[in-house]
Amino acid sequence: MRFCSVLLLVFLSLPVIASDSIRVSKWKQYNMGAFSGFGFNYLEAGREAIGLNLQGGIIYNRWLTIGVQGNIFFTINPLTDRYTNDDASLLGGYGGLFVAPTIYSNALVHASFPVFAGYGSVSYEMYDTSDAANRVENSDGFWVFEPGLELELNLMKFIRIAVGGYYRYCGNVNLYYENGSEKIVPSNILNNFSVSVRLRFGKF
Repeated sequence: MRFCSVLLLVFLSLPVIASDSIRVSKWKQYNMGAFSGFGFNYLEAGREAIGLNLQGGIIYNRWLTIGVQGNIFFTINPLTDRYTNDDASLLGGYGGLFVAPTIYSNALVHASFPVFAGYGSVSYEMYDTSDAANRVENSDGFWVFEPGLELELNLMKFIRIAVGGYYRYCGNVNLYYENGSEKIVPSNILNNFSVSVRLRFGKF
């Protein structure tokens, strides 16, 4: 009776053992892909701002992407300098590495969870009416950490489009007037949400 019980238990366990063996064998196999692409961002940096980003990465087994990314941004609605009343703007850029786990990547629409970390700089520029040119009042560097969520659409075999939302968390930005006694903008001015549309080309 005990033998029959053990035999029944082994028999019932066979599908689980088989499926686990398939999973292990698939894990030992791998598929490598790669892509490059570009996109446009809408964000807040004291005022409404737009940005351009470039990406490139490698894709392991269609579910994990590791790559590099560069971003530039500038305010499209001018700030008004508190002393001169001249138009002013923030202009910056940052670059670094990102990791993006993806689920159901073969589906027509699927989700990705990118996490970016890097370093950049930002400058405060004022429009000098006397010289009819922009003058950099001050600039500073910052580190950035940016997690996000993207919905990616497989347009064609080698083309994907992604729509995403992100939260950008930066180190303190210390921009001071030339006399060094007063900050121009709050230290956390770059901490905010952003959205983007990105086009990618490659082997997925």
